[in-house]
Amino acid sequence: MHLKVVVDDICPQVLAAVARDASVGQQYLSSLRISASAQRERQSKARALSVQMNRMFLPIEEEITCKRMESGKMLLDIAHLIDNKTIERYQNKYSSATSLLKDCNMQLSGPWPPYHFVHRNQTQHMN
Repeated sequence: MHLKVVVDDICPQVLAAVARDASVGQQYLSSLRISASAQRERQSKARALSVQMNRMFLPIEEEITCKRMESGKMLLDIAHLIDNKTIERYQNKYSSATSLLKDCNMQLSGPWPPYHFVHRNQTQHMN
C-alpha cells in the first residue's frame, strides 16, 4: 500500500526569517544554527509521525521518505508491505487514521506489487 501524508512544516516562518537576516559574521553563524535546529525539529516530527503510522498499520515492511515541499509543507511518502489477507483491515485503519489525524492530509493508493521491497529480499537470498 502507498500512503502520501502532507503535514504542515514546523517552522517555515523561522526559516524565512533566517533567509532574510542571513548576512556576514555572527548573524550568518546564528542563522546556520537556527536553520539546523529547524531541520532537526522537522526530522523529529517526521520520525514521530512515521512511528505513529507504523503502530497504526503494522506493516510487514515499510519504506519512508520525507521531503519539504515548495508550499512549505512536509510530504511523507510511505510504502507499506502488507499481506494480501489484510488489505480490508488496512483500508479500515486508513479511514480511522484520516479522522484521527486531522492535521494531516492523507492519500492512499494500492495495493501495489512489492516492488519497493524486492531489493531487500534479493540481498538476503544471495548470501
